[in-house]
Amino acid sequence: MDPQRIPPAEPTLRPFVPADFDEACEDCEAPAGTYCRPHCPSGYTADEARRDAVLAAARRQAS
Repeated sequence: MDPQRIPPAEPTLRPFVPADFDEACEDCEAPAGTYCRPHCPSGYTADEARRDAVLAAARRQAS
């Protein structure tokens, strides 16, 4: 098989974790290393983190 025709591998992205956030949120002022507050219009929430973790696990099982 021609190596130039092999499609690139899909990157494996992990869900965000609180440790990924090293600055406080500018919108809701959630402290660094924590999820945004529920009313935050731009934050990454714990519900989103759980959803991303479930999707990532499903992708790993499918491959």
